[in-house]
Amino acid sequence: MSFLTPLYLLAGLAVLAPILAHLVRKRPRDVIDFSSILFLEPSARR
Repeated sequence: MSFLTPLYLLAGLAVLAPILAHLVRKRPRDVIDFSSILFLEPSARR
C-alpha cells in the first residue's frame, strides 16, 4: 500500500489540475443578444 499512495496523490493532482485551471482562467464574456430580448425591449419602452 505504501507504493500506491504516491500514485493516488499524483492521480488526484492530475484530475484536479485541469479543473482548477478552468476555474481560475478568466475570459471576458461576450454579450449575446437573444431574439426574444430584442423584441421585448421596444415593447417595454411604450
